[in-house]
Amino acid sequence: RWYRTAKDAADSSGDAYLMAWVRGREVLRSDYDGYGQPDQILTVALDSAGLVEVPSVGRMEIMVAAARAYARIGEHARAHNAYLDAARAYDACPKAAIQAESMFYLPEWRFRLRGAFIYAMASDTVEVDRIIAEVACARPDDLLRWGTQADLNRALAAARSGDPASAVDIAVPAVEATPHTQHTQ
Repeated sequence: RWYRTAKDAADSSGDAYLMAWVRGREVLRSDYDGYGQPDQILTVALDSAGLVEVPSVGRMEIMVAAARAYARIGEHARAHNAYLDAARAYDACPKAAIQAESMFYLPEWRFRLRGAFIYAMASDTVEVDRIIAEVACARPDDLLRWGTQADLNRALAAARSGDPASAVDIAVPAVEATPHTQHTQ
């Protein structure tokens, strides 16, 4: 309901950046919150990607959602390409727009952590470990759930690469060590 209202308001404004951002948030949240299926996400993402051809926060969100959806259906080359498109959009955004406390707030370490899922789904444990090492250097220590997310991406990569015992050894202690106050859905 909220996104329908937000889309109507954005469309009424005629602002392509706002329209792309609202659609990007909607499609990315539908993936993270588990109610969007990859085919639905890809339909919205691909229909919305053309709203803003230049790098923007909206385009970045749309392309991350597409990358995650492609990864979920095993189209790893397309997932990688969509993530690279998202990274180009992120890197070209004015840092004041994404580093300030706002709805657009997305520090670089959090953006890079999004890539860990893409590579975990492709069983690329080396790339996942590289991303997680970079993220660990930048992530504030008190944000434990993001450390847990990193560990869960590492566990996913291990499982996808055929090492379920390591996946369990990584995931269970990570979840158990995360305070309940930092759990999400």
